[in-house]
Amino acid sequence: MVRANIFQFELATGMLYADQAGIEQAETSNAPRNLVQLLELGRLALLYPAEESRQTTGAADGEIVPLNEVLQSKNNIGASDYERLDVSQWTRDDYIEYGRWLDSITKDPQQEKSSLTERIITRAYHLGIGPSRRHISDKDLYPKLSSYYRALGIQPKHEVHKYDSWSDQQLADYAESVFMDLQSESAERAGQPPSLAREVERRAQQGFGPSMSIFKRDGGSVMRFMALNGYADVRNMGPQDYVHLGVQFMAANNGKLPTREAIDFLSQSRRMPTSRAVRSKFRWTDYLEQVQAAYEKPGFYDLKEKLPIIKQELKDGTLPHAAISDVTEEEALKHALNRRAKWLLVNELLPELDAEHKLAITRGINLFFEALIRTRGNFSDADIEEVAARLDITEDLWPSRRKPRPYMRYLRVPQELLE
Repeated sequence: MVRANIFQFELATGMLYADQAGIEQAETSNAPRNLVQLLELGRLALLYPAEESRQTTGAADGEIVPLNEVLQSKNNIGASDYERLDVSQWTRDDYIEYGRWLDSITKDPQQEKSSLTERIITRAYHLGIGPSRRHISDKDLYPKLSSYYRALGIQPKHEVHKYDSWSDQQLADYAESVFMDLQSESAERAGQPPSLAREVERRAQQGFGPSMSIFKRDGGSVMRFMALNGYADVRNMGPQDYVHLGVQFMAANNGKLPTREAIDFLSQSRRMPTSRAVRSKFRWTDYLEQVQAAYEKPGFYDLKEKLPIIKQELKDGTLPHAAISDVTEEEALKHALNRRAKWLLVNELLPELDAEHKLAITRGINLFFEALIRTRGNFSDADIEEVAARLDITEDLWPSRRKPRPYMRYLRVPQELLE
């Protein structure tokens, strides 16, 4: 395990030294990505005993120090003192492996909680041995440090904010509860309810919830979080999002196209933008035509929502391009997600098969797909369903099991608004 390895850093040259076990792991790529890269760059070297190290490196006393001390020291490290590590090809797994390694280096064995802080991550970046905080936030990785901690499976010793460990969903649920209170108060007292952001801040000042600084730091606006619960984040919606919302409206209202009256009715509860906002993006007849056309392609938005995940899987090799390359454009909307789901399931349950055999099963006829898995791996239906649920691919494998979407409830409008 890397945790047991010894790492020291030479301040004069920026060289990272490891014991023999650490070097061997890096040589076999059985180590965090950054150590393999440092070895390839000639910046990871074998740590000799102190006297021999001085003779070998020519380092003066005190120049080679434990990496843990360098990372947690208060001494200043210049942002441009050392050569940067190229992390442009890092995958999500690389970031997780690196974070766990950095945590193992800096953790106090006497403490249950982690000592890993944003400052330590930044110092490691300045030393040229890992990514910056910005890199970790980029590419839809971990916009919040708390979400990075959760991915690493660690609990920080020091939280910057009281609500730093709250998930996006917890923030969404809290914001929705505040909004519903405002709606209820507005119904009892005629007049415009106060701003949601102002009410969130007022409650935070009284110690009843996260402040707007938490929302702004992690997402930019309260509505960005409430979008998780089906509210329209109008400020960040593009034209296709308007169309997507129109498709959901039709699904919730028995295939009826939205009317201006229905849209304005829903805008009062922030489930849709106003009809005026829609008309600022489209001519009304064009909007309805696009919504109708998209409604007739039921798989399109399921694919759109998972497209970033699929791109990342193709990039890191979790999903080989060959698994979906033969899906024609005509079939893509209907079959791409199903093909992806079949590959992920086969790869999980039958890892010993070579890629060619996995692809053959993945591309096979649906009728025989599960039978082949049961035969080759001696799995029951319950085993297959359990793994599919864990991989979150149940609905892509078996569309008939699709659960009703939440918007079916909150986008429904009175019949008279559709006529």
